[in-house]
Amino acid sequence: MLINYEEVFPAFEDFPWFRDAADKEELHVDMPSQNHLCRPDPDIDLDVESVFHPERYPLISKQR
Repeated sequence: MLINYEEVFPAFEDFPWFRDAADKEELHVDMPSQNHLCRPDPDIDLDVESVFHPERYPLISKQR
């Protein structure tokens, strides 16, 4: 993902819902505001800070 001109590679262990997008041509993620990421399909909302520092966000998805 490109966030504020910085390329970021979220770990599938922390963000398993991105795993299915890895096989697709494009990972569609919107940034409706400076600190908000949104993936429309499936409906996922993330704080930008959680992508850069997942260790600060201990609630990790149980989806594998």
